[in-house]
Amino acid sequence: MIQTVQTTPQVTREPWWESRVAKRFRRNTLAMIGLAVMVMFALIAAFAPILAPPEQACARDLSMTNRSSLSLTDSSFWRVMFRPPENCFVMPRDSFSPIPTSPGVGGRLFGTSNGYDIKYGLVWGARTAFYLGFTVIISTLLIGTLIGSLAGYFGGWLDNLFMRFTDVVFAFPGLVLTIVLIAIFGQSLNNIVLSLVLVGWSTYARLLRGEILRIRRLEYVEGARALGAKDARIIFWHVLPNSLTALTVQATLDMGSVVLSAAALSFLGLGTPLGYSDWGQLINFTRGFLQGVPGSPLAYWYVSFFPGLALILWGLSWNLLGDALRDALDPRAR
Repeated sequence: MIQTVQTTPQVTREPWWESRVAKRFRRNTLAMIGLAVMVMFALIAAFAPILAPPEQACARDLSMTNRSSLSLTDSSFWRVMFRPPENCFVMPRDSFSPIPTSPGVGGRLFGTSNGYDIKYGLVWGARTAFYLGFTVIISTLLIGTLIGSLAGYFGGWLDNLFMRFTDVVFAFPGLVLTIVLIAIFGQSLNNIVLSLVLVGWSTYARLLRGEILRIRRLEYVEGARALGAKDARIIFWHVLPNSLTALTVQATLDMGSVVLSAAALSFLGLGTPLGYSDWGQLINFTRGFLQGVPGSPLAYWYVSFFPGLALILWGLSWNLLGDALRDALDPRAR
């Protein structure tokens, strides 16, 4: 008698870069352009101590006597690369004159604005942008996911409580509410993050609640509940993983808008402290020179062009990535 042995075929999971989502994403030309611009910003932020070596207060904090001591073999170099002191984000200031200096004058590649080095502000401002974007988005995602999942899954009085509180947040214009919170907490980078988080979580909570209300009535959720799965397991293993597509797209789009909101606060004088490497503050310095001088409207074009270009490219790249990610994750949205 011949015995046949049945073997279970092994399922080989394709790598993520070969998945259909990744292939659809790579075929999107605009997505590749946005990704390239974002990689450029990431490289600028990562190598900020090389592109714009720290001076003055930052160098003193690192026990550096001059700029030439910043080398690959120096421990101060690696400290400023990965954990720079707060003073490293302060732009070098050549003078207190409000009149800008032209690019190339005094060794400043992009010139100065209000006496501050524009190049230094642009380079170290990339680190500020990534810190603002990732800190605010991660925090708002955590708060919004917690509130939205509880409200959408359990419903009832808990849903009414959370959603009415969310409606109160939505009742105020986002920028106005942020300005009020900044006025209460004080002017600093961390207070900007806190204010944007307190305003931004409501969008994710409402978006996730709507997704969970749709998913919790599907067959596989009912089946898991019939098999005795607890609510926590159903939420984290069955409901949330299938609800995060919309949140992922929204978070990608908000990476651009968060930095633009922080720049708007700095432009109004409510953002980062004076001299901090922030693109919005560089724009703030240009308010008196946007129209140049009588008879020469483009006399000081550089003071607004370079920080404005950085903000435009940042917002555009994240919007291109968000749109492409939405199309890749849900082709029906095209």
